[in-house]
Amino acid sequence: MSSQIEGSKTIVSVTPLAVLADSRTFKEAASMKRFGFNSIVMEGESSQLTLSDLPFELHTMVNPHNQGHHVSPDSLSEQEHSGRKIIGQIKCLLKKVNKRVPLSIREFISFLLFVKVYFLSSVFSPLRFIPRASLYYIHSPVFFPAVYLLSKRYKVPFIYDAHDFYSDIEGSRERSRMEKRWYDPFYRKIEAFCITHSAAVVTVSEGLAKLQENAFGVRSIVIRNCQDLRLEKSPPQHLRQLIGLSSKDFLLVTIGQAKKGMAVREAFEALLQLPPWVHLALVGKNQDQYLEDICKYELENRVHVVQPVKPYEVVSFIRSADLSLILYYPRSNNYEYLLPNGFFQSVAAGLPILYPELSEIKGLAESYKLGIPINPCLPHSISEAVMTLMDNPNLITMYRQNAQRTMQELNWEKEEVILRKLVLNVLESRPNRRVVDKYDQND
Repeated sequence: MSSQIEGSKTIVSVTPLAVLADSRTFKEAASMKRFGFNSIVMEGESSQLTLSDLPFELHTMVNPHNQGHHVSPDSLSEQEHSGRKIIGQIKCLLKKVNKRVPLSIREFISFLLFVKVYFLSSVFSPLRFIPRASLYYIHSPVFFPAVYLLSKRYKVPFIYDAHDFYSDIEGSRERSRMEKRWYDPFYRKIEAFCITHSAAVVTVSEGLAKLQENAFGVRSIVIRNCQDLRLEKSPPQHLRQLIGLSSKDFLLVTIGQAKKGMAVREAFEALLQLPPWVHLALVGKNQDQYLEDICKYELENRVHVVQPVKPYEVVSFIRSADLSLILYYPRSNNYEYLLPNGFFQSVAAGLPILYPELSEIKGLAESYKLGIPINPCLPHSISEAVMTLMDNPNLITMYRQNAQRTMQELNWEKEEVILRKLVLNVLESRPNRRVVDKYDQND
């Protein structure tokens, strides 16, 4: 029965990001194809990847010259990043409004304009691009209204994959009055509707699943961001080659998109406490924002900003580094329980890890003895850990060997079993029937 389902069904994955910057969507869409489905990814920004290199069909929902003019945050953590240019235009317009108009009214007008932009760019526009499917797999609730309308039109289910706990990414102290009063409740309502109407909810860690359950009363299915080495390809150059370092230089690498919950500037200060042959590479999207700080600390020759690498080249690319530096700190509940791609990519690359004592990361790192715990917010904590490893080559060897053994347990092949079972259960269920409430990952 399942083989008949797989051979005749189309699964459309929808992400607001470029799939180049969304390795989770990439892995899951590749798995859908491996299961025997017709797998299509609809991305919100153009990856400009060679389509023949991809294990699925890829389409972009906006024209390249229109990117940045639609509401497509990589996570709802940074709603000011979402539609930044448009919101900026709104603010300019409001400045022209008579300042004697009460602030609450000006905020309400601004919010109404934002909602208009949201529905035009994240609802009506995607409807022109997203094709008919047997199942929609939505990453982030940004495009939920469009997917919901399509699921109703074609009488098919959708699965919601929450990469983060969006309700508390930045923490309330970090949010402005406008965001707390208008934007945050709006996004929470969107996500609540998304969760309520989905056939199942998926997330990346047990901690985030518990937060989702407490907030929305829904049990999420955990599929961790383990690396799929079956997709891995060799890049034209590895990291050490690209930035021109010799084998005598000691190279730290931080992997992933720059986020507010990362103590990057503290890492720069730690570097000042280390010998001049110690270097740091920042690999990922939006790392250019640190160029001014790099100049400020006079680290132009030791900190290297590297553009994002293709999802299927990351592990091979970073393998030439000496260790991985994970810089997340507990900025909010979301950060406390995150389990990022960069952690699993570091393990797959066989790198010792300097890791923060965040619940999910610490649990795995301690269990498998993958590295040394640090407090990323304290530069001396980072520098002391680096010196410990530099002074003990045998310790580096041990952590590398532990990482290789860990790959026997923490790999995408095992997570893929959970994904396949979930997808088949959803497709075999009646339309609009909630699978998550009866699903048992341990069966």
